[in-house]
Amino acid sequence: MSVQPLPLCRAAHLLPTTEVLHAIGTPVERRLSQAGLPALFADAPDLYLPVVPALNFIAKAIREEGVDDLGLRVALHFKLNDFSPRTRLAIRNAPTLRRALEAFCRLAPFEDSSIAFWMARDAAGVKICNLLNLSADAAGLRCSEWTNNMAVIAIVRAFAGPNWSPPEMAFRTGLPLGQFADECFPNTRFLTGQEAAWITVPSAMLALPNPAAGAPGAAAADYTGLEAGESAPMGDLAGALKTTMKSYLCDGYPEIGLAAKIAGTSVRTLQRNLSRSRATYSDIVEAARFELAAELLADPDHKIIDVALAVGYEDPSHFARAFRRVCGLSPREFRRSHATSQRAA
Repeated sequence: MSVQPLPLCRAAHLLPTTEVLHAIGTPVERRLSQAGLPALFADAPDLYLPVVPALNFIAKAIREEGVDDLGLRVALHFKLNDFSPRTRLAIRNAPTLRRALEAFCRLAPFEDSSIAFWMARDAAGVKICNLLNLSADAAGLRCSEWTNNMAVIAIVRAFAGPNWSPPEMAFRTGLPLGQFADECFPNTRFLTGQEAAWITVPSAMLALPNPAAGAPGAAAADYTGLEAGESAPMGDLAGALKTTMKSYLCDGYPEIGLAAKIAGTSVRTLQRNLSRSRATYSDIVEAARFELAAELLADPDHKIIDVALAVGYEDPSHFARAFRRVCGLSPREFRRSHATSQRAA
């Protein structure tokens, strides 16, 4: 029996939701804990969170706060800076809007592995489509689709100007959009109950040059943001679990019961599935701790004691021993070695 992958998204994409909820007085930290999500990810937007708990968190907030247009209010906060550095670089280096949109569709799995983006021609121009590959209630799905459509709109506006709006915007759900949507997009035709969510970009706009392109000739580079054979870091269950556990380490050692909840299974089934990959849960947590610690130690502004706390150790000496056991160097020695290699490069 094959094990279903664990869908993940960058923490940056949940931050606008928590900001809007904070603004209306929602007890966000308590709601995050109830959903099985870490509370302290605002300072680490490039860490990954499990998608299903995130969608459940959003849907519950919509129901309990009574904010039917929460998805749109959150999506309006979306900025190009919410993309990963890799995606931002690909968009900035793309010579035309078409190339930027093509690069984004390829890189989208690095932003959220549960959503597919693609471009489809029609009589009006090109549809930039998105489809959530998970079951979700209507409220959570609508919120996700608003964010996905606004992400594409943000890319187009980087070429066409901040006031551009799509002639058409579509959603899978049949929920009514409300007056606020019409106020935000008075010249856009909305469609609901579609097979996918999408916005339309007129064909004539696809050749728009990139106003943010660098030096002459740089825009002609075939930059996609992907190395040959590279894939998003959410492949098998063990790898995906290691990736998402990094965002939970600041709360201490994440118990296996939490991991099972994230994976949507029992502890016993999780252990059995991991054993098929010749992995144990403790190995996964140790690897997550080491990888995150190595990333943080590469920045000299992070104190070693703060790195220890960030990866779930209250005692820096315990952290140092565990780190040495993995790589043969103390955290301080690792930092010096990394700095030396950087200078040599």
